[in-house]
Parts: sequence; C-alpha cells; structure tokens
Amino acid sequence: MLGGLNLNYSSLAAVFSALIVMAVVLLSTAYPARVAARTAVPDLVRRWRPEPPVGAEWEFRFPFLVSAAEAKGLCGFLWDYLSSYGEASVGSFYTEGTLIQSFATPQGTAYALEAKVWLAPLDLGVSQHAVLCVRPEEQANVYGLVFYLRCLSGDNDSWRRANRSFLQAIRKELLIWNALKTAERSAFQQRAEALLCSSP
Repeated sequence: MLGGLNLNYSSLAAVFSALIVMAVVLLSTAYPARVAARTAVPDLVRRWRPEPPVGAEWEFRFPFLVSAAEAKGLCGFLWDYLSSYGEASVGSFYTEGTLIQSFATPQGTAYALEAKVWLAPLDLGVSQHAVLCVRPEEQANVYGLVFYLRCLSGDNDSWRRANRSFLQAIRKELLIWNALKTAERSAFQQRAEALLCSSP
C-alpha cells in the first residue's frame, strides 16, 4: 500500500510536530504533579519552616494534630522512641533523661516530653534541652504539638542545622503513629499512664 511513497524526514514541519507532541505530554504530567506538591507537605524543609530561633531559644508549633483520646498514647509512643536513643550513641541523635509530665491548662490536661538531646554529628558537641508539649487546642478534643528547644552547647548555626534531621526523625515517627493499630496505641497509652504515675 505504501509502494512508491517517499517520506521526507528532513522537513521542519515534522520536527515541530514532534516537539509540540512532547511539550503537550510534559505539560499534562507537570501540572498534576505541581498541584499534588502544593497540596501535600512531603518534607519538613518544603513549604513548612518553623519560625527562626531567638538566640538560644526556639519555640514553634509542629504541623500535626491528634485527638484527645490519642494524646496520652502518643506521648508513650514518642517516649519509647526517644528512650531507645539513650542506650547507644549511634544514630541521628542521643538522648538523656527522657521523661513524661502532665500539667494543667485552661483547655485541659496537657503532656510534656522532656529530654536532653545530643545532635549528630556528635563531634560538633551540639546539645539541647528539648520539650515537646502535647496540649489541647481551642477546638474541642484536639491536641496540638509545640516544641521548646534551648541550646546548651555548640554554636547556634550548627544547632539550627542539626535540628533538621532531628525534626525529620520526629515527623517520621508521627507518620508511623498514624499507621498503628488500635491495640498498639492502647499499649502505648498504658505505658504513658504508668510513667506518669511513677514520675515525681
């Protein structure tokens, strides 16, 4: 059927047609990807940035909410995670003296995880006093997360940079918490209650 038909591939019209098809295909995939990237927050460094520290003090809200029924269990879960970094210095940080406390707020009972944290790389000698408060919001049955960090040793620039990996590690644990089953969350809640009863 194509006998005697000669195709001229040197024509600019064929080149332009191919370029137009490629551009349309790329645009049809780039736009949905951009919309998805603006909707989600895949990384702490992307879109969400905490307020800069004031001297050696750093206070900011973490982009995470939890129900009132899960607040205590979340504290037990994070206590277990932070305490696991207190037995060896291998990892992105090292913790000392991790504990859970409760305190009263106008909205209800809040909880605080407190620890001394040495940040990697450990040879920089950067340490901080870290307090993660899980406290009730103005909305009913909703708890938010607030970080209070105070630099104890090391220069401020290294302290701020080293906290990126520390906060990213906390964020990953919060994502894991969302994937836990109800029975596992109940076990961490019981652990938190036992720790609160044993705390002075």
